Formats: sequence, C-alpha cells, structure tokens
Amino acid sequence: MNNETPKETAEKKPFSLSALVELIQNVIAVMKMTLEEHKALAISLLIITAISSSFSFLRSGAIAAVVNELTRAAGDNQIGSKLTLAIVLLVAAQIIPGFVGSIRRYLDKRIYISMSEKFDLMMIRKRAGLDLARLEEPAFQDLANKASDRGNSPMINMLDGQYDLLMSVLGIVMASAILFSMSKGLWFVIALSTIPALKIQLAYGRNVWGISDAQSPIRRRYYDLRNRFMGTHRLLDLQLFQNTGNFIARIEKLISSFNSENELNERKRLKSEVSAVAISLLATTGAMIVVILDVISGVTAIGTWLFIVTTMFSLQGSFSELFSCFGRQYENSLFVTDIRKVLATEPVITKPSNGFKVCSGRIPSIEFKNVTFCYPGSDKPVLSGFSLTINPGEIIALVGENGAGKTTLAKLILRVYDPTEGAVLIDGADLRTIDLDSWYAVLAILAQSNTEYYFPVDEVIALGRTDKPITRGQVIEAAKFSGADKIIGELAGQYGQQLGHEFGGVDLSAGQTQRIGLARVCYRQGLFAILDEPTAATDARAEAAIFDRLYSLRGSASVLFISHNFANVVGADRICVMVDGKVAELGSHSSLMARNGTYASLFSLQASRFAS
Repeated sequence: MNNETPKETAEKKPFSLSALVELIQNVIAVMKMTLEEHKALAISLLIITAISSSFSFLRSGAIAAVVNELTRAAGDNQIGSKLTLAIVLLVAAQIIPGFVGSIRRYLDKRIYISMSEKFDLMMIRKRAGLDLARLEEPAFQDLANKASDRGNSPMINMLDGQYDLLMSVLGIVMASAILFSMSKGLWFVIALSTIPALKIQLAYGRNVWGISDAQSPIRRRYYDLRNRFMGTHRLLDLQLFQNTGNFIARIEKLISSFNSENELNERKRLKSEVSAVAISLLATTGAMIVVILDVISGVTAIGTWLFIVTTMFSLQGSFSELFSCFGRQYENSLFVTDIRKVLATEPVITKPSNGFKVCSGRIPSIEFKNVTFCYPGSDKPVLSGFSLTINPGEIIALVGENGAGKTTLAKLILRVYDPTEGAVLIDGADLRTIDLDSWYAVLAILAQSNTEYYFPVDEVIALGRTDKPITRGQVIEAAKFSGADKIIGELAGQYGQQLGHEFGGVDLSAGQTQRIGLARVCYRQGLFAILDEPTAATDARAEAAIFDRLYSLRGSASVLFISHNFANVVGADRICVMVDGKVAELGSHSSLMARNGTYASLFSLQASRFAS
C-alpha cells in the first residue's frame, strides 16, 4: 500500500510546463472525440458560445448610451433619434441573449447526452478487450479505480470547460479592448488583482487529484467491502455470522480516512479564496474611486462611467472565470490522464495479427508440453514440467487437492495466461500463434463460479451462442441434456420466465442456476468442453444424471472436467491425478485402482466415508 500522504503525492504533481502540455493534449483528445462523434453540433456550439460572450458588453454599452442620451435630453420633452436607437439597442440586448441561450442549452444537452454515452462505452469496450492477467494487476486496478471513481464526469466536465474557457477568453479580449482604450492603468490594476485566484485554483486541482491518487488502495478496499452489502448471498453470509456491524465499522473508518483529507483541502481553499477576494475588492474599489473622480471633475459622462465600471466588473469576472475554469480544467485533466491511460492499456496476452485458425468442424487435440507456470508477481510454480495430451473425443477428469493446479490448467487452455515455460499445443500449433476468436468458437466453458444472467430463461440459455438467432428447439434440447428442463417446467413463465427478482422475475437456487449454466454450455455445441466442478451445487440424483449425459458425449466432443467427487470420474477415459502442479498418475479408474497409489488412496478414503 502507498504509505505517502495525499499531500506528499500531490506535491509530486506540481503545475509545470509538462502539466500544461498534458492539459493541452487532453483538451485536444476530448475535442477530437467530440468532433468525430458530432462535428456539426460541436462547431455550432463553439459559434453560439462566441456570440454569447459579447452580450454583456452589448447590454452595458446600450445602458450607457441610454443614460448619456437621457442626460442630454433632460428637460427637452422629446425623444431624439439617438435616444430611440439606444433604447432599441437596449431592448435587443435584453431579448436576443434569451433566444441564443436557449439554443446553446439545447446544443450543450445534445452533446452531453451523446458524449456521456460514448465515454461510457469507450471504457466498457476497453475493459472487455483486456485479459484477466491485466485486469488482476494491482497497479492496473488502482489506475482503473481512479479512472472510474468519478465515472465519465472528468471527460464531460473537460468538454464543457472548453466552451466555458472560450467564453472567458473572448470576454477578456473584449473587455480589455474597451478598458485599455479608456485607461491602461485601470486594466493593469484589474488584471494583476486576479492572479492570486489562478494560483488558488491550480493548487486546489492538484490537491484533489493527489488525494484521489494516494487513496486508490484505500478505495479499492472500500469498494470490496461495500459490494458485500450488494449481493444477496454475500449479505446473508455477513448477517448469519453477525458481521454486518463489523463491516460497517470498517467502511466508516475508510470513508472517514479519505473524507478528512478532502475536508482539509476544502478549508484551505476557502481561506485562500477569501484572501483573493479581498485583494480583488481593494483593487476594484481603488479603480472605481479614480473613475468617480473623473465624473465629478466633468471629464467622464455618467453613462460612460457606468460603461467603464461594468466593463471593469466584466473584465474582473472574466479573469476570475478564466482562472477558475483553468483550475477546473487542470483538475479534470489529471483525472482524464488516468482515463486515457486506461484506454491506452494493452492486454498482457498479445493476439497474433494473422493467427492460425482452428478448424471449426474438427475436434482438436490439446497437448501440454513440459509446461511450467507462475502467476504474475510470484516465483512459485503452480505447474512444473507438466505434460499431458488430450486426444480428440476423449473425456479426461482432473483430480487432486486444492492448489494442485487444476483450474490453472484450464486457464492456460483458454489462454487467460501464457506458460512461463513450455507450450500449449492445439493440433500441433502453439496456442500463442492461434487466432483466439476461432479457438474460443470451438470451446464451451462452465466455470466454478457460475455466472447469473437476468434475462428470460431461453435468452440465458441461448447466450451460449449469440452469433446465431435463438433456436427454441435447441434451447429445449440443451435444457433436457443438463436436467434444467424439470426446473423450467415448474416456472410460471417456463422458457419465457424472467430471471432476477429485482427485474420482476424469480431467483433460482445455486443448483438450479448451475443447471441453467450447463444448459448454456450444451446450447453452444462446442467441440471441446471445460467444466470446473459442473455439479458442485446440485443434488446427488441430478449430479448422477448429468454425468451420465456428459459421458454420452464421448467421441462427439472432448471433455475436460474437474471434480472433487471421485464417484463422478469413474467413467472418464483417463483420470489425471495432479500433485504440486505435476502429473502424479494418469490412467483409467481401473488401472489407477490396480496401481494402488495416490488415486486409489483418495478414492478409498472418500468411499469409506460414504460406507461408514
């Protein structure tokens, strides 16, 4: 865990030329994404924003003109052409901004809705394209947590900030042109008085990011604890073991630890902003006194004085908004940088550009050739010099104690990881050279932790093969094969029954969910099935029926299954006994029993428990 305080981390990220370059790069990247998605909308919003920036000066200029003309016309009892024009200009300055503002809000909302969706999908697609080896990395998890902590708001805020920044810059340009032509000294006084606000905004943005960066491991722990209150089974486990209070206390401690730094940062910001406002107020007051003296001496007309004062306020406000916007953009940029790092992250497992395609109509052979494997960050081999060949159409069972490497073996077949040494060969070709899409197309997988999907039953089963339209007959056959048909027949909506209580459906038991999952595997009609404890949650009668059906696949598909129930492996063509990541014994049930080794000992031990 990072032992540095958020303050120390933030100090390592000072605003510098490199930070400015990074900010510009992020602004360009976000704008480029926007232009690619909605070029016409983005440009229209830029034009509308530019027009909007002139309205405050148009309004104050019109008011000044009306005041000056009224002063001149006082006592004449008539409205001259200049006064009429000034009044018309004032009315227009009041009405036009309302129409333009409505258009701007419409365009802004259109872009917000569209780009929110785009930014979300970008992150979803990126995570979908990364392998487990990358997703499990602690460093990537910290980066991903920082990037997702605020959702897509940094990207959206940076996009909105670009238009706000443009409006502030144009406001400064116009106010400066007006004020500079009247009094250079006033311009410098107002401009210099706003510099403290810039420093405050940059420091605040840096501290916000620094706190988030330092707290990534804490937030990772927080999300883990919080998620245990979201799932029904997890929450029930906490309740039964009377751990809800314990876990809530842990969560409160974590929340307190990362909220305290944020509260401190906000207090520091408040103190600094009060000082900056005081400096700005003194500068403005002094400038106003100078202009008032000019009015008293007759140098400046009252309307002109009003125009100068409102321009001063506009310049000060535009500078303040520019610095505030720049500070927000800097803060957003730090988080956008993390998001862009996630989007630029590449999988650990590299896919070959022109990989060898597995034949879809032929059952493949698989060979583990002297495979050694260590998980990333560990030097301890899970598999060591492992060699095994799975022949086409063969049913092989993997048995062994927990930690022997059985599930790891399945992960290597799926190329979730690559071997540290040796190779996994598919029809004689190294798996690292094979096109993974073609390889996955022939596989059918049922993982140990069965995944629940909350769709109608037939859709859940048909998820086994979504590249083709749902075939109801095939769904029913798959359900019969897995024994799920009896479960489905008892549901009110049967194959159309919605699953998931929170979606207006029903919740299934773990065993029922497992049989639906097995039906999904059957529906896929893969030529090589990998089943990790496929009946762990089912009852004995259903388990026996399922394995009878699995053994009927012999010759039409290869099956590799993991089971701790030795009664289920008796019918396998070969049983691979794994000990410490190696093949300890290999053969049929009868040959291994005759050998009287590890398998025979474990089988007899389990059988004796049932006999007793």
